[in-house]
Amino acid sequence: MKKMSGQNTSSSRILRHVLVGLAVIALCLGALSWVSSAAGLGLFGFLQPSMEDVLDGRRANAERLAAIQTVDKWMTQSITAGATLAGTQTFTRCEWGQNNPEVNDGYRLRCTASGVLVSSWEGSFDGFTQAMASRLEATCPGAGPWRTPLSPGSRGHSDPLRYECSNGLTLYLIFGDSSRVASDGLANGVLPCTDNFRCISGAADGELRQAVTGSDSYAIQQIDKTYYEDQLW
Repeated sequence: MKKMSGQNTSSSRILRHVLVGLAVIALCLGALSWVSSAAGLGLFGFLQPSMEDVLDGRRANAERLAAIQTVDKWMTQSITAGATLAGTQTFTRCEWGQNNPEVNDGYRLRCTASGVLVSSWEGSFDGFTQAMASRLEATCPGAGPWRTPLSPGSRGHSDPLRYECSNGLTLYLIFGDSSRVASDGLANGVLPCTDNFRCISGAADGELRQAVTGSDSYAIQQIDKTYYEDQLW
């Protein structure tokens, strides 16, 4: 019995040492991960998916498809009464976060599905902005009060207005002077379909410019839905 008791004590002591050792290793790895994240090093980033993996659906594909469906549905519901739909574009994009002693975005990689809705307007600029605000109260709830520019501005378009909707979407809104489109293009520029962008569907940039030409004003509504975000390891 004494021999058996001694064996049990020895086994218990070994087990305690193993558990303590594992706990120390876990704490060290956790501390190293935290320090590397805080310093922007990302020492364990090789274990995480690449930008292309997420953009092309090899990772988080269900989330990507759901986000695309969300922004497409939002656009069908957000056409302003009295405005003419010029066209839409749907795309996804990813961006690397900045994580260093000066800037800490708090994420390593973030990917978003976006829908761009372009519409034109015949009539007063003020009437257009008010009609747009009235419609967006329903499709971007909780984002008011709505800030509407008094004019397109000297550049031919307003600065982007950003709104955080209570339904988890982010809205960017630009108003422009349609008479400047032929020479200056649309305010959001040309949509790239390479690098960190993937074009899903919709009209070409030239088609959108042509569709708003001849009207008095135009608006660009871009709605964003984040579908992937991870942290530095």
